[in-house]
Amino acid sequence: MFARSTGATHPGLVRTENADGFVADDHCGLYAVADGSRGAPGEFAARLFLQGAEQQSAHLAQVAAAALRDADPGRGRRAVLDALTQLFQNINAEIYNWAHDRAELRGATTTATLVLLDGRGAYIAHVGDSRLYLHHGPDLRQLTADHTMAEELIRIGQLKREEADGFRYRGVVSRILGERALCRPDLAYLDVTPGAHLLLCSDGLTDYVPDRELVSILGRSVADLSQPLVDLALHNGGSDNVTAVVMTIVPVGESRTVVSPVLGTFQATQNLDLLAGLSFCQHLSRDELMKVLRYVHEVQLLPGAVVFREGEEGQDLFLVVSGTLQVEVERQVVNQLGPGAHFGEIALVSGQPRSATVVAREPTRLLRLSREDFFDLSQRDQAVAVKMLWSFAQTLAGRVTGLSKEVAEFKKHGIALAADNTLGVKMVQQLRRPSDK
Repeated sequence: MFARSTGATHPGLVRTENADGFVADDHCGLYAVADGSRGAPGEFAARLFLQGAEQQSAHLAQVAAAALRDADPGRGRRAVLDALTQLFQNINAEIYNWAHDRAELRGATTTATLVLLDGRGAYIAHVGDSRLYLHHGPDLRQLTADHTMAEELIRIGQLKREEADGFRYRGVVSRILGERALCRPDLAYLDVTPGAHLLLCSDGLTDYVPDRELVSILGRSVADLSQPLVDLALHNGGSDNVTAVVMTIVPVGESRTVVSPVLGTFQATQNLDLLAGLSFCQHLSRDELMKVLRYVHEVQLLPGAVVFREGEEGQDLFLVVSGTLQVEVERQVVNQLGPGAHFGEIALVSGQPRSATVVAREPTRLLRLSREDFFDLSQRDQAVAVKMLWSFAQTLAGRVTGLSKEVAEFKKHGIALAADNTLGVKMVQQLRRPSDK
């Protein structure tokens, strides 16, 4: 799988200078858009980022290729994301130092959104309010979060979405390259399939072209989709610099992804939705869920495959994406797990032996978060880990409270366990649920 891309940029209908720019390297699979602050300093910052990304494209492609060969997919993926983080940090420091050393470059800042294809999916690194979209058929999904004051206020509930357009500081960017000595990019990995489009663009496009018109143009069967997008922004009155890069995902021989095309196209969004539904992720924002997704790995099972056996040491949490699993205690089937179910969270924290055997009944797809990966996440982002552990403690407390009430009710009526098989089985299942270990 690789991309065939086109790119276009224009200064807009008001300005003479263009602080936007892009890189589109189909050979290395690296694509980027930068939107510098107004004037020469912003143009300098954008060019510095794009040149740095272009210079590192071959190296990044090599790191991504090595990740595909790594026996530990999680380790390989983290190596690529770490390399992208380092790239952003290095360029941010360079812009910051130039702006402080040269008076004519004061205020040099730029947005930066980068995509690196690895033959299976796309690595994403992002700072600012330029955007990355995934398009397939009638569906268009924004994959990046705008780092603006308006979006920050919306996320914390201080501003309603419908009020954003009229918000006085709507265009104020809250995170951008060059403004501070350190800059932390958002990072993600997305599985993509042939037929999908990835759209990288500056806010000069999205401010003037609504989603429905983006879908209309991206659905056309033409070789160049980027120029029509830029032209439409200008037609709609585009006064800002405008840039668009469109990547059309095409196959090379056999696809290396094990995910079916229907699931693969929107897998990142689907995985985010699944994570958001977990009790121990209930306090995480969308951005924080993206960070957790970085550590989640896919497991494909054939019918009869054993996830783990009763009594084995456990260190992984599992989330069922598709398929059906059966839970066995002492070789007796006590439960079935379907899409959305999760199990193994206590093992994730404590490493206790498994209390049941879990077996796939049909082709099944799981997401796995290992104890090692969770510890790595906790070291890199303590706030996210603390929120997850707090939610986990709340969930566990709820289960203990519920079980205590059942035991109290059981004692109150003085019913022997053997005399009430239904309650007995229920209590055994509660005590030995695989999701508790």
